[in-house]
Amino acid sequence: MAIKIRCQDCGKKISIDEAFAGSTCRCPYCKALVYVAELVVGGGGEVSGGARPVAPTSRPDTREQAAPAGSQARASAAAGAAADGKYVPMARPVRIHGIITIVIFVLLAFMVGAVIALAVLVLPGSRDTKTPNTEGRPTQIDNMPDHEKGPDKTGKTPDKGKGPDKTGTTPDKGKGPDKTGTTPDKGKGPDKTGKTPDNGKEPDQIGKTPEQEPAVLDIKITPPVFYVLDGGSGMRWAFDSVVGVMLKSAESLGNGKFNVIVAGESQDMFVEPDMAVGGKDGATKCALALQETIPTGAANIPRALKAAIDRKPKAVVLFTRKAVDDAMSLAQQAKAQGTVIHTIAVDADNEVNESLKRLAEAAGGQTTTFSTGLQ
Repeated sequence: MAIKIRCQDCGKKISIDEAFAGSTCRCPYCKALVYVAELVVGGGGEVSGGARPVAPTSRPDTREQAAPAGSQARASAAAGAAADGKYVPMARPVRIHGIITIVIFVLLAFMVGAVIALAVLVLPGSRDTKTPNTEGRPTQIDNMPDHEKGPDKTGKTPDKGKGPDKTGTTPDKGKGPDKTGTTPDKGKGPDKTGKTPDNGKEPDQIGKTPEQEPAVLDIKITPPVFYVLDGGSGMRWAFDSVVGVMLKSAESLGNGKFNVIVAGESQDMFVEPDMAVGGKDGATKCALALQETIPTGAANIPRALKAAIDRKPKAVVLFTRKAVDDAMSLAQQAKAQGTVIHTIAVDADNEVNESLKRLAEAAGGQTTTFSTGLQ
């Protein structure tokens, strides 16, 4: 059984095993030596902290005389333990379990009340809002379709894809020839020039539907194209979205050629050693090559951009979210050899947007912004 006592130095409540009664222990808070009073077992078998001291009959003259026997025993035991160098056990702090239990119960009650309140709020509305049940009710004659109605009061049968009127003409039903002898337009036939007017665009002369123009987002591009992707750690959350936009653009190239450079910190990665053909097959191969690419470090955008310009494509499309160093000299080099640079600002701030806009305009290209919605 543990004995609960109070440290005389710091006043905090501590506990020690009853085996150390009559000796000393060390306070876990202030490390002071504390005397453990001997336990006295009463007649009823209860353990107490000792007999109640007899009240003094006269006032003591000195402080030493006023000190009770228990205090003197504590002092002497502590001094003896310190002098002998014996092992002094460390007491345990008494934790207030009652308060913790009360707090836990209060939190549980609050959570139960919140669940009940939420259940009340999401209960379905009253039955007044339900749609009346109309099953089993006969349909009124007035609501029956015209073709099921019998003759009306005049003895006439209601129109059923109407017959000839008083003029002897049949009402329009995907109309026949009019007074001029011409059939009204129905997905119009050939006109005087022999051409069929557009009706959601008919196939052209060789039977093919016009293909989608090569573009990236809202910018039209001319192949061959080099796509430069920022492969730095700042693009980690946006990289997959950027690759999706790039692949859609590569698919729109059709038979046009393209290649992709991922700008890295120490070196750049070319997806293909040479230019690849666009379309669905080319975009699929490119996606497989990029699926394990993880943006890391600080990408060297000027180096990758220069490598793309040196290949002399018709267009370079740059995806990044940071400003490009030495942008004007790169723009002049591209413009001198007939390469156009388009820039896509990915989740960038206004300063970066303006910087990329100046680069594109200096190289004869266009710029736009792309928001992934993930930042």
